[in-house]
Amino acid sequence: MRWRCSSYRLRAQDGAALVLSLIILFSLTLTATAVVVRSSSNTNSARYGDADANALSLGEAGLAEALSVIGNPANDPEDATLLPASPTPATTHTYSTGTATYSGVYDAPTRTWSLSASGSVDNRAGTGTITREVAQQVYVEIPTTANNPPGTTSSPTTRRAA
Repeated sequence: MRWRCSSYRLRAQDGAALVLSLIILFSLTLTATAVVVRSSSNTNSARYGDADANALSLGEAGLAEALSVIGNPANDPEDATLLPASPTPATTHTYSTGTATYSGVYDAPTRTWSLSASGSVDNRAGTGTITREVAQQVYVEIPTTANNPPGTTSSPTTRRAA
């Protein structure tokens, strides 16, 4: 009789282990799925951040190229046709990571160049292109000396507007 009572208790728990193991399996599957989704999201975010930083670097490279054209001693920094007018047509250079585009407009009364540049890279985290734009005001200063009267361009200097 004792044996029967013990057997009855075992039969009363039939299927409990199966239900418990299914609950544990479901919770482990849910946790693993959440970890994979989170990891994938972090990877895409890191790729986007990297591409965004590259686009900004290319935009700054475009500004540096425009400044080098203006500051070149062989060029007249007060020549309004020195750089293409913005926004189009603009000068575009292709690099291994993307493209840099720059343009500028010269305001003769204030002797100021308004430069704009953009960097574009492919979005490795998804579709499309990531573009960052930068702009800068540059004042053209022509030093005046006895050998260099006002209006000549023998030694131009440029400085960034505040």
